[in-house]
Amino acid sequence: FTFYKFFLYAQAERQIASGDTSGGLATYGRLAALGERLGYWTPPFERAFFLSRKAMAELRCWKTDAAAVTVAAGLAYNGRHPDLRLVEIAVLKRLGETATAEARLAELQSFYASYPEADAETWPRVVARAETLATKGV
Repeated sequence: FTFYKFFLYAQAERQIASGDTSGGLATYGRLAALGERLGYWTPPFERAFFLSRKAMAELRCWKTDAAAVTVAAGLAYNGRHPDLRLVEIAVLKRLGETATAEARLAELQSFYASYPEADAETWPRVVARAETLATKGV
């Protein structure tokens, strides 16, 4: 079963890389649906990993709203997964391209509040700090 999940992941990435973005996103949708049908993933971090990859693919295809939904689902499943935290920052950054600086800072503060136990030097916190400074114009 693990092989099948990685096969779908590789197939989705290949489809997107070859220009078939709708086919690639549909394949990612089939992959994400596996967890909903089974109700479990072994090991548990795999679902968060694949949801982070699905969200990044949606960002690459300019489906920002879909990526935000995928990240929210992943964080609800495993809010401590570092890949999801990095994707969350990418989504915030993309959404922030059309938002005011105040709205971006509010979203970043929400990110900090939802991840308070993280070491300040973890990669998601470093990226969020850089994004916060860039938003403030420092």
